Amino acid sequence: PVEMDVLRALERDADVEAAYALLRRLGASRASLDEGKVVYGSFLLDHDRAREAWELTRPASLGANPTEGELRVWYVAARAAARLGERAGARRIYQAIQEADPGFPGLDLLDAALRS
Repeated sequence: PVEMDVLRALERDADVEAAYALLRRLGASRASLDEGKVVYGSFLLDHDRAREAWELTRPASLGANPTEGELRVWYVAARAAARLGERAGARRIYQAIQEADPGFPGLDLLDAALRS
């Protein structure tokens, strides 16, 4: 996933797509897969592909005691939902993140996006 983030920063779009496909095909730890979803979901949002980002990151449930990786995936999901105009769903995810980690980076930006 770190390599994917570098490829994303370098705007090597085809390589980002290939790296995520490879990560999924080869499998990895839960933490690595979560980070892959964060990077690839953010890549999709960068390219106005919010529906795909939502499909990739939407949580099946907002359980108690999420891992840091889960919170990061939820954050991308909330951003995608907000872009799709699904403010209630985005707000629900925002609140779950805030409850689990009130100091989570980017919550202020997400809150501002949901208020606009």
